[in-house]
Amino acid sequence: RLDDYLSDDEFELAVSVAGSLGVQCLSESQTLTATTSTQTFRSPTPKQLLDRLSGVDFERSAGRMSDVVRHNARTHDGASVAIIVCGSIVDQAELRRARRHVSLDVRTFVIVCSPGAQQGVRPMGDFDIVTLGELADLPSMMRRITA
Repeated sequence: RLDDYLSDDEFELAVSVAGSLGVQCLSESQTLTATTSTQTFRSPTPKQLLDRLSGVDFERSAGRMSDVVRHNARTHDGASVAIIVCGSIVDQAELRRARRHVSLDVRTFVIVCSPGAQQGVRPMGDFDIVTLGELADLPSMMRRITA
């Protein structure tokens, strides 16, 4: 959703993060359902996932993050982990609304993409918010939050 990103760079970082996480998941033979503001796709291979993500663009008429998460939670049950990737201008109330739609037994992380920002992790209720300033920091941040 256009209103969730401060800049094109922020959006591109979010797409890259989603792609990296998805490729890792598929490389470990895990089931992946990737959801954008307007699309849901299951990709059996990393290449197919990256091909689909390469076509993702801003959607002016997309629903709010919490609406997308609610729809995804209703139509794709059985997840053990949910990772929500967003831009830096999504407010905390929207993050909490989105989390309410995910089952409490699903480990949930929010990755806030903000180019140039200092990486960090902070808890918000029963989920963690990760701030990521560059893609190169993703592996260390994932190790940190899953330890």
